[in-house]
Amino acid sequence: MTWGWGVEQEAAWPKVLERTLVAGGAAVEVANLGKPGASPADYADIAERSLPILTPDLTVVGVLQLDDLQQMEYPREESFKTRLGKLKRYTLPNLIGLAQHVVRIAVAKRATAPWLAEWKPEAKVLESEWTGDDARRFAAIDPDIKGLFLRGALNPAVIETEVKDPTYFSDYQDTTSAHVRQLIDKMSSSLARIDRVARESGGRVVVVSVPQGAYADPRALAARGRMGFQVDDSMLTSDAPDVEIQAACMEAGIPFISVTESFRQGIGPEPLFFELDGHFTQAGQDRFAHLLAAKVSLLLHHT
Repeated sequence: MTWGWGVEQEAAWPKVLERTLVAGGAAVEVANLGKPGASPADYADIAERSLPILTPDLTVVGVLQLDDLQQMEYPREESFKTRLGKLKRYTLPNLIGLAQHVVRIAVAKRATAPWLAEWKPEAKVLESEWTGDDARRFAAIDPDIKGLFLRGALNPAVIETEVKDPTYFSDYQDTTSAHVRQLIDKMSSSLARIDRVARESGGRVVVVSVPQGAYADPRALAARGRMGFQVDDSMLTSDAPDVEIQAACMEAGIPFISVTESFRQGIGPEPLFFELDGHFTQAGQDRFAHLLAAKVSLLLHHT
């Protein structure tokens, strides 16, 4: 979400944030240190390498609702490449979703990506392996979605996740669950590492929750339902994703801000998320950046 998959580099939210703050009179430069497929533990690694060099006044850590908590499942000893393979359902786009929003340059740049040639054969292998309940869940998926999957136009890991774990978007909403608390503790440890190196570099840290489509936009929620995930309208008003991130921040002693409610309000006709991919469209990048700018501006004035 922060790296800006599907839009040009200057259109990703960190650069939109920079332009918005500068237009408001702030003398700032925003460096985008986002990395596709990264987890909070990776954010801490990046911070420890970069903050002593950049010495920023303020480090803004964007934590993606649900996904970043879920990524704490994976052992740190796993290589980035291995975890990227496991997590590519949300880090790699589908071409159809991108093309529908006319980001032709982004599509052209990624059309030669090595994984695209793998999607169709991977889909065929997965379909042949599914039996019993897995096969029934696959059969019940929206026919258009299934067609994209079988033609190799949709990341097969998206459908594999639904077939194996249709409750993915609701599994982590129980903030009292012992398992969820364990993941919150792990996230807190990573955030504390960022805070420590930021302070040593003479700056401060603030964490902001990045909206997840299924919890923020009815169209994105409906798309997950078409894929076969178990979702319901209550997710669009749930505060659980933010509560979990805030809990990790409280443990680490780091300020937390949220723009979720404002992001949810006044959603217009232009999609904020790529329908079958989940990343911000240009409209989503802009909306998030402008809402965040108001919060960051207040922090800068109190520096």
